[in-house]
Amino acid sequence: MPKSQYLLKTVFHFSDADLHANRNGRMSDRQKLRLRCMQVFSPWHIIAILLAISLSGDLIQHLSQINDGSTIQAIAPKIAYTVLVDVLVALFITERVWKLNRDINTGRVEMAKGVITYRHQYGRRSIRHFICLDGKEYRVTFWQQRAFRKNKEYAVYVAPQMKLVLSTERV
Repeated sequence: MPKSQYLLKTVFHFSDADLHANRNGRMSDRQKLRLRCMQVFSPWHIIAILLAISLSGDLIQHLSQINDGSTIQAIAPKIAYTVLVDVLVALFITERVWKLNRDINTGRVEMAKGVITYRHQYGRRSIRHFICLDGKEYRVTFWQQRAFRKNKEYAVYVAPQMKLVLSTERV
């Protein structure tokens, strides 16, 4: 196995069996399990839930301070802000979980083939990195981006809804 393929396997967390299933247009059971774990243990979900709990606690505290009409006027903007943020957090979590469920239930994998190009968002030291392939963008981490070789052709296997790179190989 070429050293670059071993590096890709390491940073994208896939095995030969996963790659074989992806070549046939489907996800392996191991990859489906990985997506299920993302539903529960995703840092984004945990942070969003903690934020919602914290804001709900603030909302209860604000509601308990209401004594008269002047207090309501002073606290109303805080209550509206708290409710708005809670709703947005709930929508974010719901949309993300829906996309993950759809990817898991269909078990399909999209394939893109071509030369990898890079795009950085907000400058060079940003957390957000993208690989561009076949006219589409896929978000990757800095380390995943560094595993690709410039001006080389790759086949990339992606979960269609989440646009999550499941596996890749050099062509």
